[in-house]
Amino acid sequence: YEKNVIEKISILFSDKKHEIITGGLKVVSKTEPRIVKPHQKITYATFVDSYISHPSTFIQKKLFDKYGKYDCNYKIAADHAFFYKIFSNQPISYQPIDEIISIHELGGISSNPEHHSKLKKEQLKIFDQTPDFFLDLVQKTVSIKKKATLTKRISLSVRKMGAKLFKLLK
Repeated sequence: YEKNVIEKISILFSDKKHEIITGGLKVVSKTEPRIVKPHQKITYATFVDSYISHPSTFIQKKLFDKYGKYDCNYKIAADHAFFYKIFSNQPISYQPIDEIISIHELGGISSNPEHHSKLKKEQLKIFDQTPDFFLDLVQKTVSIKKKATLTKRISLSVRKMGAKLFKLLK
């Protein structure tokens, strides 16, 4: 992690306003080094075509006490499952910050293209277990005009909808 990050996060948590604080992630790679910036807010798109970067996220202990720890039945997407669970149950105080919090070197299972299909399967399983959250996010983040059209199509199962979305993202 970057210098003084722990101190900065500690100060932000001290006001008791924030439950989750996420910063930037510096990706170290010979072929594609980059900075992944935190989402400014959590939306439907965060969970469908993106992610909350768990290596650069600090979570208050009270959330783990309330919702449990990462579900290790998900070999790749345990962090995704945890974030779906906590954001689906109540509003969570989320604070993005413009700081590099962690440095991540590619090469693990989640960044290996050979395992992307397994990751997508795990994400679809998570969608199946939290259909109300998934549909609620869709409802909250699409325009009113699109809502009417989308509501008609929601009769499809969440799994089918999620599968179609993931195919579009390939």
